[in-house]
Amino acid sequence: MKTVLPTKTTILFLFILLISFYSFSQTTLYSEGFDGQNNKGARGSGPTIDLDDVTWDIDITDAVFSNNYSFRVRNFSGNGYFEARDVGTSIWLSPEIDISTQSFISFTIDAFESGNFENADSLTTQYRIDSGTWTNADTNGSLVNDFGSLQISQTALTGNTLEIRVIAVNTERFESYFIDNIIVTGSDSLDYCISLGTVEPWDTAITLVNFGAIN
Repeated sequence: MKTVLPTKTTILFLFILLISFYSFSQTTLYSEGFDGQNNKGARGSGPTIDLDDVTWDIDITDAVFSNNYSFRVRNFSGNGYFEARDVGTSIWLSPEIDISTQSFISFTIDAFESGNFENADSLTTQYRIDSGTWTNADTNGSLVNDFGSLQISQTALTGNTLEIRVIAVNTERFESYFIDNIIVTGSDSLDYCISLGTVEPWDTAITLVNFGAIN
């Protein structure tokens, strides 16, 4: 354990250093942007299903199929987005993501919509840890009717595996929900914390404590 007798400038510097350490220790564990995957998914009254060479899956057990059914990747101006249009109830599923080597697990998903929706239409984002119970994401995990453009997110997860699913419900040909940029991040546990105390003749001392030394 090392004790430093600092000025206020030193305190500020160490605080910024700690925040910087946390920021730079972020690791991307999973990323899906749907680029280069045009028409992957399911479409049409058949439906036509193509999931070759993708890591994600779909559950269309409760779907309502028609010529307008579209639960697939669409390409707009060179960018891929996953569309849910006139789908009844259809579910996008991430692969099982290994989060066992990281802490402070978070995920984000970009979402937007196009059309005139009703209260019966919804987009629900859920996650589960270690094959447990499905739980709605804390931020924008349950969206109903029109919602514009926003980000879905969840923080402070821990475990060995993470799965994400997005449940889309709509029933009209001009109603489309879109998701994109699904990103899961984590970070290693911090090695040190800062402890403040009083030391003469200075008013404040900072102690850098190694977590490994705490019983």
